Amino acid sequence: MELYIFPVLVILSCTSCYLILPVQPLCHKDESIALLQFKDSLTANNSASRGPAAYTKMASWKAVENGTEADCCSWDGVKCDENTGHVISLDLSSSCLYGSIMSSSSLFSLTHLQMLNLADNHFNYSRIPPELGRLSKLTYLNLSSSFLTGLPSEISLLSNLSTFDLGYVNVSSKMPDFLVNLSSLTSLIMRNCGLYGEFPEKLFHLPKIQVLIFQVNSNLTGHFPEFRSGSPLRTLWFSRTNFSGIIPFSIGNLESLEFLSVARANSLQLLDLSNNLLSWITLPKCLENPNNLLSVLSIKNNSFHGTIPQMCLTDRSLLKMIDLGYNQLEGRIPRSLANCQMLESLNLGNNQIRDVFPSWLGQLSKLRLLTLRSNNLQGQLTNLNSTPQFPN
Repeated sequence: MELYIFPVLVILSCTSCYLILPVQPLCHKDESIALLQFKDSLTANNSASRGPAAYTKMASWKAVENGTEADCCSWDGVKCDENTGHVISLDLSSSCLYGSIMSSSSLFSLTHLQMLNLADNHFNYSRIPPELGRLSKLTYLNLSSSFLTGLPSEISLLSNLSTFDLGYVNVSSKMPDFLVNLSSLTSLIMRNCGLYGEFPEKLFHLPKIQVLIFQVNSNLTGHFPEFRSGSPLRTLWFSRTNFSGIIPFSIGNLESLEFLSVARANSLQLLDLSNNLLSWITLPKCLENPNNLLSVLSIKNNSFHGTIPQMCLTDRSLLKMIDLGYNQLEGRIPRSLANCQMLESLNLGNNQIRDVFPSWLGQLSKLRLLTLRSNNLQGQLTNLNSTPQFPN
């Protein structure tokens, strides 16, 4: 008899395997209804989205499909939790949506949402509803280029928010202080939002912040703080703002920094990015502005490529020190440097510059230190003992 017991047990065990296979849960009825109501509150308009891959994602949203109740988890742009069936992600970017999002929108009943992307649609300049703060599980929120306006303080309730993109949204307000309460932020993008007032220094020190993008807010004032060691900051983009003061030496503490742009930040007085590993970075266009207030520029010992920008386009430049040594800069030495009448120190050494020896720099009467070593300069050192000559 014992010879027959074992196979019987195996058969029973395998049969039970089929009985406990998990079944993918369908979308919850109330969430399916909420999504369909949100769809009905908007219209499809091909001109509402500008992205090359735009299409009407909501066209696939139907209450009944093939004679049976549709599963909203299979709709375009909708993702559900595999275990609970709750809608956790809604990606309606570039979906050709037109209309206003009201405070009563059924969208705000989807309280399990972790990701919401409404970018590149046209919401008819409606204000961002404060009810957005109900979606407390959001970690990703993208409202960029959506023709929404304003920014309610209830956003500060989104304590789990990691990425927040409001690019090209017409906020048109004083820089919101409540954003400093979003302690989980890693990326905050508010380019061209019509912001004004003082940029809160605490945003630079959020514990997880990696990306701050605020370019094209011309009335946004502020300054760069003393940066702490261990900061995860990777991107600082503040071009075309009204930031002033200096970029502190402590920017060297930002060991993860990959991108810095302060182009047209014309009130900067000191820019020191020396002794880092920077390569993908834009040199400030304010260097080419004759009205900039920069007196010290040091980016030595990095991996910058490209040509040296035209500096000192007029003799009103305040530059006293330029240190571009130990990079991979190419091309010629810009002749506009002859206008740097306040220049005391110029270091272009250890680059890949190809030019003739710049004897014309001898007309800079205050120049005390000139370093050109380890480049590809040609020509003879002549007329150094007669006018024009370098000072002793």
